[in-house]
Amino acid sequence: MLLNRSIRMLYSAEEQRRKEESNMRLSSSESLQDYAYESLKQEIMSGKIPLGSRLVEMDCAKKYHVSRTPIREAFNRLLVDGLVENVPGSGMTVTIPTIDDIKEINSIITDLSNLMGKHAMQRATKEELDEMDAIADQIDRCVEQGKIDEAVDRCDEIHQAIWFASGMTHMRLTLDSLPQYWKYNFLKQNISVEKHVKSILEHRRLIRFIREKNYEDFCRLMESHMRNSCNWCIEAYEELRQNRKKEE
Repeated sequence: MLLNRSIRMLYSAEEQRRKEESNMRLSSSESLQDYAYESLKQEIMSGKIPLGSRLVEMDCAKKYHVSRTPIREAFNRLLVDGLVENVPGSGMTVTIPTIDDIKEINSIITDLSNLMGKHAMQRATKEELDEMDAIADQIDRCVEQGKIDEAVDRCDEIHQAIWFASGMTHMRLTLDSLPQYWKYNFLKQNISVEKHVKSILEHRRLIRFIREKNYEDFCRLMESHMRNSCNWCIEAYEELRQNRKKEE
């Protein structure tokens, strides 16, 4: 599990660096704004704050132990990011993406994933490929035990391992900059177990194509994998929109 540990250490070191920088300046108003912004952003991106949720200044101020001013500034920054929107009559709410948003971002991720796979085929070592297979083994065990959410989370470890093997150091920053928070909300909360399992097990084949340097089949499977993911998100999106209309 050397590669897996290396990936986690890389992210842990970066997270620790950010925390240290934040703590050094936490007394300033700018730091409080950053703290409020990063806290809200992380909870939205992780799905802890669901899509369509209303954000109230006073409630957020109490939750993060700051005054309302840093929260107000954080809301403004989240507006620029497109993570929240100011809905008349409701105030700040977590943005629910449009179908066009879903399709566009899915297309970008597909193309970048194919490029990353191509570089991984050229650069991946035997140890890195073995590590990918080891993660896939863990995913298979999760599926057998019915731990679907854990299997979904571990799929991201395969994505990270492919990125690590590709040597494309800036690729992860590019992918992380895309607003994908809605995808995890939709896929983890609204997709059937059968669809989850089908998607999860495709990762084993992607690894095999990297090992075989079979770029054509890798791209074909990746595009099918992402297209299904996109369609499932759109189905969940429509269901969410209909439920909100009923509530109104």
